[in-house]
Amino acid sequence: MGRLAYCAASGALFRRVLLAVGCVAILLAATVAWGQALQPGQVAVSVDNGNNLRAAGGRDYKTARILGTLDAGDWVRVLGLDNAWAEVERYDGTRGFVHAKCLVPVGQYIAAQKNPGDFRCAREMPRRFAVDLGGAAGRGVVALEDVPDLFGGGARIRVLSGAGDTLWLGPVGDVYDVRGPANPLAFYCHHSGVSWPELVGNLDGGGQVEILAPVGQSDVSVSAFNRIRWTGKAFEPVFAGRSLVETPKGSGNYAFAPYEGDSLGVRWVMSFAKWRGQGLAEADIYEYLKQGGGTQLLAGKAVLRFTPGGAQLVEWLKPMRATQ
Repeated sequence: MGRLAYCAASGALFRRVLLAVGCVAILLAATVAWGQALQPGQVAVSVDNGNNLRAAGGRDYKTARILGTLDAGDWVRVLGLDNAWAEVERYDGTRGFVHAKCLVPVGQYIAAQKNPGDFRCAREMPRRFAVDLGGAAGRGVVALEDVPDLFGGGARIRVLSGAGDTLWLGPVGDVYDVRGPANPLAFYCHHSGVSWPELVGNLDGGGQVEILAPVGQSDVSVSAFNRIRWTGKAFEPVFAGRSLVETPKGSGNYAFAPYEGDSLGVRWVMSFAKWRGQGLAEADIYEYLKQGGGTQLLAGKAVLRFTPGGAQLVEWLKPMRATQ
């Protein structure tokens, strides 16, 4: 039985009309990827709707208990292969078996879509930063190279010498590992939040290039940042997930520290807008205040000077004001 016929037959009866009308384009687009075999450990995607995810057991798993279904675009981690069947872990943690003919590797799935650019970060996001790498390397470039993924795209670091030679190539973050923290050496621009370099340079005068990037978040709450540093051979994490909250309140001193409290009543650096060099950066400052039975968000813009433990207020460019 061919792939199209098999995958359609594996779905529930009420899905067949949808398969015939709505999924043919997806399946035809995915044919370019069908030639690549699945490998344990990789991420794969369901090419159509209604593919049964089954428990172990029965002859060739065909009569095993159905645990659920995989629809077009659903992703799984391949755990192993048993002849024509793949043992997988679905994005929600459910494990089971699905016929391998109904899956394609995630890279081939993205390449076969009508708009593969939907799986990359926006073109407007900066990807090249001219820096002084120090030592014999001198002037160079920190470049971000696109790594498409199902959530909106990511990037890895490549460090180039002034002559264009690669000095170091960073890792590709496993964005599908939802159980562990994101790798601070990899960047992403997902629908749930963006982690992209906001500042690249010699931040605190220590003589080494550093990158400061926010941890992706989907709401207006106290931001957290990852900081990585060029050692001369590679970028290495300095810290991950630390916030810049004014401590003590009214001092103009913002210390890098883990923060898990309420956003109400604290003033923090929401994001960095511009690197001025010489240890100075423009930052967006936020604060929530109580107002009646609710809260009021204040926002301002300031110049901060980096210190060994955080940053210090230099001047206000826009004083704190209510956003609405």
